[in-house]
Amino acid sequence: MTNRIPYMQPMFKGTSFKCPFCNAYAKQSWYKLLFNNGYSSEKLTKALNRITLAGVIIAGLGILVAVASLIFEIYKTFFIK
Repeated sequence: MTNRIPYMQPMFKGTSFKCPFCNAYAKQSWYKLLFNNGYSSEKLTKALNRITLAGVIIAGLGILVAVASLIFEIYKTFFIK
């Protein structure tokens, strides 16, 4: 069977594209984010970036505490009698 859909490169605000790897044809839709309280998508993006950064910092601190606890347990096991 011949593939009759020509290659269509994915592009911003395009209506469809054809995957160059698997030849799947996909339609796509684009929407502007705007909320009732007046926050635009740019403000939302900045807020989400701040939340993500806070989450990364908190996760990093959690890992630091876990590593410190592990080091302390190893120290107790081998050096404190």
